[in-house]
Amino acid sequence: AQTAFYKENYDIINNGDYFRFAKNDHFVSWGFATPDSKEMLIFFVQLEGGPNGSDAFVKLNCADNAVCYKDIESGKTYYGDTLKNIGLCFPLTQGERKAYCKHFKAE
Repeated sequence: AQTAFYKENYDIINNGDYFRFAKNDHFVSWGFATPDSKEMLIFFVQLEGGPNGSDAFVKLNCADNAVCYKDIESGKTYYGDTLKNIGLCFPLTQGERKAYCKHFKAE
């Protein structure tokens, strides 16, 4: 599964720009974006469980303010300025080492 994922996303991982969004005691987040910011691949790993089911907002400074992005998996759309200034919400749940991957493409 990991090899297939890598092959499918080879171009953005190897030719895109790397971004480190957040790192603290509870989570770490990083990603890749094409040079024109039309496509983004975002990773989020929860290191420790959060209290009372709190959420983490990760600001995606690679997003283009003028672009509307579509989450490939869910079909939800997000404006670039929202992703850049407010962030993408990830749930901090009980447990450790929960990982998420979000793939966005410009509409």
